[in-house]
Amino acid sequence: MVVLVTMFSVGAAVAYTVGYFMLNLGPDAWRWMLASSAIPALLILTMRLGTPESPRWLLSNGRAEEAEAVLKQMLGPDATLADIEEPEDSPKGYMTIFRPEFRRRTLFVALFWACQLVPIYAIATYEPAILKQFGLAEGNTAYLGAVIIQIFYVFGSLSGALFINRGRRKLLLWSFAISALPLLGLAIIAHPPMWLVLVLFCVFGVAMYSGQCLEAIYPSELPHRRPRHRERIRHGRKQNRCGHRCIWRSAPA
Repeated sequence: MVVLVTMFSVGAAVAYTVGYFMLNLGPDAWRWMLASSAIPALLILTMRLGTPESPRWLLSNGRAEEAEAVLKQMLGPDATLADIEEPEDSPKGYMTIFRPEFRRRTLFVALFWACQLVPIYAIATYEPAILKQFGLAEGNTAYLGAVIIQIFYVFGSLSGALFINRGRRKLLLWSFAISALPLLGLAIIAHPPMWLVLVLFCVFGVAMYSGQCLEAIYPSELPHRRPRHRERIRHGRKQNRCGHRCIWRSAPA
């Protein structure tokens, strides 16, 4: 899951890098930037052509034999439908997450997602403009600075692999605490030198992106009923393995 989430920061870094080299194509450079996104889109579409259908979706639509065939293909001959079946008393429907017994979990997930994604996307989207406000306004240097910062975001995403199994809560808290410090420094330091601005943004990116993998992992591990907590984690891990193998096996040889 860490590698999967890292692909978001890799895509942003590649987009900024490609955009930087297209800046000098003239007044229509923005058109070429938008058109260039069709290349990875077509590549991913080709890779997904062989992706099998979701076993859980097949099972929910009464296609049990097809669901079991996909499971065995992805997880091995010992896989059975019991690996993905939900208990009969499991609550269903989107409004379930707003029931009294789920409200605290829903609020927790919504808050930490918002606290991660709002600053990440706000800063990543307006990085060149922000750097220009800090004084990096000569030519295309603001965009070059943004490329450098985006590369450090990738390192931050990958660093999550080093800490994810040392405690979800610990990684979540420390990533927020460390990422807040450079933003605080940028807010209170009057006229910081450009090297310090870049360093603080890079520290923010590494710290914040290190915990981004929790967005895909933490919610699925929050227990519905405590006695079934371990069993639900086991089912979630099996489903994750199935999803990963679907992705890799669907890639053309």
